[in-house]
Amino acid sequence: MNRCTCGFDFLEAKRTGRRLVSYALIPDEGYRKAIRREYSILIEKQSAQKLKKIAKAAPFVGSLTQCPDCGEWFLVEPENWKHAVSPRKAAPSPAEIQQVLS
Repeated sequence: MNRCTCGFDFLEAKRTGRRLVSYALIPDEGYRKAIRREYSILIEKQSAQKLKKIAKAAPFVGSLTQCPDCGEWFLVEPENWKHAVSPRKAAPSPAEIQQVLS
């Protein structure tokens, strides 16, 4: 996910510090484990260990990011999601967004 179909460049936005509407996604089946990992990251005092834990946990978390120019939503599913489907570039319906956020 580098560019939106409208041409917006997500990487450039990150480099310049532009804030984007984005949500982390954790599959239900791995939610408790993800929360335990997150807590472990938060309480870790050593930065090297903290970075290792973040790297280990990252493949289990996806994201839903909105293009600030056209409003299109981009779903990036977790790499280790058992029932992954291909990333979606179409805007989800309000019901789908509500389901993701609830």
